[in-house]
Amino acid sequence: MLFRYIQWHVKPRGLSFVLYTGRIMKTRTTLLIYTHPLLYQVVNVQNLLKLRHIATTIHNEFSAGGTGDLSANETWAELWLEDERDAPLAKSIIDEMNAASAEEWFCSQCGEKNGGAFEFCWQCEQPR
Repeated sequence: MLFRYIQWHVKPRGLSFVLYTGRIMKTRTTLLIYTHPLLYQVVNVQNLLKLRHIATTIHNEFSAGGTGDLSANETWAELWLEDERDAPLAKSIIDEMNAASAEEWFCSQCGEKNGGAFEFCWQCEQPR
């Protein structure tokens, strides 16, 4: 589908845009949901949300080279929701990810201590 006109509006909570496609008009407001200094971490969160069919876009994807000339946190990769109605579900998914990566666990087979990010024991490869 070809969009004939895109109008951008800056709002305090994000970027709102109106898409005019003949008779159909859609309005969405984007919302910043996650930011991190490492791009791969933001892409990881984007993939988790994509598995739940939550549409997102990454901003500042290539801005790391500006660190030093710009404030460090201005160059961090940002993950924006395309529809702010997905915010409660997205926040719960991110909270689950943060909680799972924080708690350490001990292997039931060899007793080795493993970080929360590991789903398998790093020593004997026993599943969590």
